Amino acid sequence: MDMVLDSDQLEAHADTVGKKAINLARLKALGCTVPPFVVIPTSVVSTLDAKKLDKLVKHILERLRADTFAVRSAALIEDDAEHSFAGQFLTHVDVKPHDIGMRISEVIEHARAYLKGDLAKCSIIVQEYIRADFSGVAFTRHPGNKRQMLVEYHQGIGEDLVSGKIKPESIEWYWNEPLPRHQLPLKDILPVFQKIERACEHPQDIEWCLQNGQWYLLQARPITTISKEQYQGLLYLDQALPSGNPFLYEQTTISEIAPRPTPFTLSILKRLYADNGPIQRVYQKYGVTFEARDFLRIIGNQLYVDREQELHTLLPSYSYFRKPTSATPTRSTMKGFWRSWQNTAALGKIAIRDVDAFVTSVKNELKQIPDSSDLSEIWPAFSHCYELIFEINLLAEISVRRLDAILKPYGKTAIQILSTSLRETFFSPKADAPPKGWIGNGLEIANTDAFMTRTPTYADDPEMISWWNALPEWRKTFLRPFLEKAVACDHLRERGRWLTVGYINALRRAIGTSSYFSTIEELENGHVSKTEVTERRKQHAQYSHWSFPPRLSNLPESVRREKPQGISSGTTEGVLVSREQLDKKKDPRCILYTEMLTPDLVQYFDYIVGIVSSQGGILSHLAILAREQHIPVVTNVDILKEHISIGDQIRIDGDSGKISVL
Repeated sequence: MDMVLDSDQLEAHADTVGKKAINLARLKALGCTVPPFVVIPTSVVSTLDAKKLDKLVKHILERLRADTFAVRSAALIEDDAEHSFAGQFLTHVDVKPHDIGMRISEVIEHARAYLKGDLAKCSIIVQEYIRADFSGVAFTRHPGNKRQMLVEYHQGIGEDLVSGKIKPESIEWYWNEPLPRHQLPLKDILPVFQKIERACEHPQDIEWCLQNGQWYLLQARPITTISKEQYQGLLYLDQALPSGNPFLYEQTTISEIAPRPTPFTLSILKRLYADNGPIQRVYQKYGVTFEARDFLRIIGNQLYVDREQELHTLLPSYSYFRKPTSATPTRSTMKGFWRSWQNTAALGKIAIRDVDAFVTSVKNELKQIPDSSDLSEIWPAFSHCYELIFEINLLAEISVRRLDAILKPYGKTAIQILSTSLRETFFSPKADAPPKGWIGNGLEIANTDAFMTRTPTYADDPEMISWWNALPEWRKTFLRPFLEKAVACDHLRERGRWLTVGYINALRRAIGTSSYFSTIEELENGHVSKTEVTERRKQHAQYSHWSFPPRLSNLPESVRREKPQGISSGTTEGVLVSREQLDKKKDPRCILYTEMLTPDLVQYFDYIVGIVSSQGGILSHLAILAREQHIPVVTNVDILKEHISIGDQIRIDGDSGKISVL
């Protein structure tokens, strides 16, 4: 075998060169511009001595005609599909010809230490060094399992960038969108990055540089944080999501109660939000004009809310797209201004007046859930009852938001009240016996998990109790109504979930398990196609192994994401684990990571000390249950941006939302 191998020789000697070298040869074969390089195989590296080194350098300089070189490891364990070992081996750049031998020796010695002497696992790449005008890294898919391409770059050589010494500029681009305008000639290279991903059949991390308008690709490796299954999901999203016009789909509190709705559940949801439905009737009660719109979206089999269409049900003159870098909507047109203004004023006046009346109504409704198996009897009763459920949810959201605003001057938050035993000072209802024999935990008709509820055991917080006791009586008198309403609504919201689950049990009894993939309209009319139902069931199952990001959009996501928020008080430490890991092995010192706060997660409460979630709000049912069991919860967490990973030992603060790696 030659002491050095050219790119066209690597395939025949694949067992003696690293994946980094193989990937470079693949780039060259795809027609990409790659600086000339040779590879020193493992058989030469492992037996290299001073005499052979001189001969090796001579061979290299005969093959490569360049002023300066890059010398880098290409260990056999680097850059495979599961582990990259990025930055773990030594690289030298801007190497003069007379220094090549010394730099090769240094790379070998570094590899010897890392590989514990096993140099049979180390090959070396020697490549022409390009003194770049711009350098960067292209992730053909965002490493956080997101569908957009992420390009990071800076002006100058690439070593400072990949070593983390500087903060790069970044560009995000969605594959099904027009190419962005930029100071870099991206239109020349973005299609090349796409071509590489398609050829490799997996997202790639591509190191590049730009010199005098010419793009050079320096290396490529698989993005190991995205599995093959996740990649297939991203390809599906490229086809399923709109292109051209802006859109913003999110999994909201609506998604939490039915994250993967069957057709029957989806048809129920649409009726609840339809003209003259219970939600419209509640808004009318408070002088708010609700315009029914179709804002529910099914992507795969997951439920998303079209936030722009949802916004226009109440505020038609506002838009998320007027200032896409903002997390809140702004007025974008005069059309619908008067209704938007009236609704804003009416919403500002909504408040819970009689807590006891709501408590009594909920208790009575729980007793009146029909025993019937007649759909024509159960649905009207549920539609009527859902007015109470939605009214409680609306009042809870408003009450907690107002309490947060009132407590801000005191340096306190609603979470600190709702999560601790101090809440019992303001509202302490008699314990209700949870219903027996129910299944499911939300609106999904097909969910057959055991109905989960816990007896509240709120934690004592001496600091909060001391704060309250130290307040003068006039301040307590001012604050007490806000505190009482927020705590009462927090309690009532969970009882509203009980009502929902109770009626879903009644509907399940009425329609039978074979009708989950029919719509309520089809069942009422008696026009159910078995062929269509079978096809729907098949399609629903087809997408069940995919879990898409909680936010799907072509807006600048990096700006829109809110900062982590604590929604259940307390500080705790533990190993961050996924739901799949927890299903396999229960460890009582784990912190659960989940995309969404769904009520069924309560089944893990005995095995976890905290929860970290991508999505979820202070009034999600799971957050309420977590506060009752004093389990800290932090939401709005992008684990990539917070620099945490599954398996890390972390500390979370359910008050401040702070997360730190230990």
